[in-house]
Amino acid sequence: MAQKNMKKGDTFTVIFPEMEEKLSQPTFVSKLLAHLDACKDVCDNFGINTILIPYKEPSNPKKIVGFTVKSYRNPNMAGGVFGGKNGSKKK
Repeated sequence: MAQKNMKKGDTFTVIFPEMEEKLSQPTFVSKLLAHLDACKDVCDNFGINTILIPYKEPSNPKKIVGFTVKSYRNPNMAGGVFGGKNGSKKK
């Protein structure tokens, strides 16, 4: 379920009920987030224009049940948030 054309401030949350047991294990979540952190090195947008935030169950704020994707992409800039080459604005 890829979201395309997200712009600054847009978010969406994906809940993984089948992963409830794994997401309740701090070691698993830590390793998953470390892996995603490494993905930033090879992905053009993830970690720069888009970030992933653990989503906690509202009735139990210690329980991670999914992730929220948040965009920082500025559609008015050629390269997103930081602009295109040399930070120039798209004309």
